[in-house]
Amino acid sequence: MHPSLIDDLKRLEPFGELAEDGDFVAPGIKLICAPGHSPGHCAVQITSEDAELLCVGDAVAHPLNLMYPEWTMAHEGSPRLAIASRKKLLEHAIGHNAWVHAFHMPFPSLGRVSATKTGFSWASL
Repeated sequence: MHPSLIDDLKRLEPFGELAEDGDFVAPGIKLICAPGHSPGHCAVQITSEDAELLCVGDAVAHPLNLMYPEWTMAHEGSPRLAIASRKKLLEHAIGHNAWVHAFHMPFPSLGRVSATKTGFSWASL
C-alpha cells in the first residue's frame, strides 16, 4: 500500500474502525479479503436465513475471468493474488450455492457460477 494512503487511513481512525477479513460490518454482512485487483480489495458476503449473495467486486472484471481464471488483466495490482482471490471466491460461491453479483458481467450482473474444465461458467438470473 502506498505510504500516503496509509497516512490518509490513519487520519480516519477517529471516525471508525478498519475492518479485517471475516469481520461482520452489520448482521449478515461479512467482508471477505480478496486482494490482487488492488490493496484492500474485498468481496461482500450477504446471508439471510439459508440464502447467500456474494458480491465479488473487481475480482471478476470480465467474462474471460470466469472462463480462464488464471488469465490476468493489466490493471490488476498483484496478478498472483488476483488469481488466488478469484478462484477462492468462485469456489466459495459454488460450495455455498450462492448468488453472485459481479457488476462487470452483463446486466443484471447477477447469476450463479459453476465449474468447467478450464474454469467457471456464468448463468444469469
